[in-house]
Amino acid sequence: MTEDDAPPSKTLDELRARIDGIDRRLVGLLAERARIAVEIGALKRERHAPAYAPDREAALLARLRTLDRGPLPESALEAIFREIMSTSLLLERPPRVGFVGPPGSYGHAAARRHFGAQVRFEDVRSADAVGPEIAAGNVDHGLVPLDATVPEAPLDVPGTLVALPDGVFACGRLVVDLPDALLAACEPDEVRIVHGTAFALARAGTWLATQYPAVTLRAARTTAEAVEAARRAVEREPGAGAAALAPALAGSLHGLPVLLPRVGAAQAPRLEFLLLGPAPAAPGADDRLLWGAVATDERAAAALLAAAGAGGRTIAWVRTGPIRPSGGRALVVETTADPSAPT
Repeated sequence: MTEDDAPPSKTLDELRARIDGIDRRLVGLLAERARIAVEIGALKRERHAPAYAPDREAALLARLRTLDRGPLPESALEAIFREIMSTSLLLERPPRVGFVGPPGSYGHAAARRHFGAQVRFEDVRSADAVGPEIAAGNVDHGLVPLDATVPEAPLDVPGTLVALPDGVFACGRLVVDLPDALLAACEPDEVRIVHGTAFALARAGTWLATQYPAVTLRAARTTAEAVEAARRAVEREPGAGAAALAPALAGSLHGLPVLLPRVGAAQAPRLEFLLLGPAPAAPGADDRLLWGAVATDERAAAALLAAAGAGGRTIAWVRTGPIRPSGGRALVVETTADPSAPT
């Protein structure tokens, strides 16, 4: 076939028409999925089952990774389905997720990243309050930071877990990429002062030393305080060059634009959060697991420890709590997986 005989390439209008047709089919499929989600919600309410099931979500995302996604990056496909699942939860019954604030904190940003924008988020203010708020029915699930350097993290994670009220368990672990953004209402070369928590300033220490060696660093107790301090400085003196290091969410909530979306190392360590809820987790294949359950007697405790250590896992530590009114003791186990063991 000569060049003159080759079929003409598709026109822009033809390609757009194909996308329009696909969009119509997508809307129809999403509507069908939504109707099923409403039915699922009704069944869950009949059975008094929780609206959110971490194990079901993890299985769905794992299955998506095995499908042919063409040019779509895995992260993009996951983000799309997180919003679809978030909307489905809204149709079943709007779940309420507690985070350790203030708004714009790392816990708030992690909850938004994991659950999507359609969920109702509540600031429970303290890591030790997450469990009691779930038990009281004020929130359905809650996040507790596991990295002790994060400002909102509890000083004693195992102690917090063994003190959880009856009916509240460690039911999942989130590992979230939450970079600090540089928030400022000026150009990058105009930054003179950077506000941030000790955690944010330390995490971006090398980057600050090379990019902004002459700036003044000012520590704040929380991300909200850092962003508010920078915003107020700009209001008092527009040319002050005040900026803040915090999750981008904090900037949108407190009125400070994102100057740079990610600062520091390109592969900064991800932050870990423990998901608390009304049902315990079963030991899985992740490389680290905090598993909470209640043992009513020594035999039950032994069975729980055997389950936690199954499948090539190693128990790193065990913490037990006091006897509860129900007669059981909280048992919190941290395990690590053996990479060579079959899953």
